[in-house]
This record gives sequence, structure tokens and C-alpha cells, in this order.
Amino acid sequence: MENEEIKTLLEANLKLSKENNKLLHKVRGVQKKHYFFLGLRWLVIIALLFGAYYYIQPYLKQIVEVYNSIPNLGKIDIGNIEGLIEGLRP
Repeated sequence: MENEEIKTLLEANLKLSKENNKLLHKVRGVQKKHYFFLGLRWLVIIALLFGAYYYIQPYLKQIVEVYNSIPNLGKIDIGNIEGLIEGLRP
């Protein structure tokens, strides 16, 4: 009688193990799909950023040229700023 009980328990355990294995394989498949689409999403984002930069690059060049064409814009004198601050005080 004890052998039959052990055999029944082992068969039930085997059945649960097989079911568990199927579920684990499904979960792993879902994880693989998730990581694939996550990588694909980042590739699309990076491609869009490069595309946007390629599209905006001529405008950025014009802005930089205008900035560089303004004389003394990059050369700010601290003394002038202090004079402006004192002039604003009441």
C-alpha cells in the first residue's frame, strides 16, 4: 500500500513539474521578446535623434555663424558688468 501511495505522489509531482516547466518556458519567451523590443525601441530613439540632428544641422550652423559674427560677444569684461549692476541699484 505504501508503494502505491509513493508512486501516486511521484506521478503527481512529475505532472506538476512538467506543467511548471511549460510555464517557465513561456515566461522566458516573454522576457526574450521584451528585451528584443526594448533594444529595438532604443535603436529607433537613437536613429530619430541622429535624423533630427541631420535635419537641424544647417540651422545650427547658421546660429553659430551669427553668434560668431557678433563682435565682442565672447569677450565679456567683468568691470562692465559690475558697472551695470551698480547702475541698476537705486
